[in-house]
Amino acid sequence: QWGVELGKAIASQIEPALAGEGEQRFDPTTESLLRRIRRVRADSAIQ
Repeated sequence: QWGVELGKAIASQIEPALAGEGEQRFDPTTESLLRRIRRVRADSAIQ
């Protein structure tokens, strides 16, 4: 169960970044993944 709780804690930090809110910085790998998700979302919105 600790893994589920850890996932919830991490998600609560990342969710605002995915919504374009907040100025929190993450490690380079997470930042790269967030940029990719934003790019895919933007491309999907265009189509």
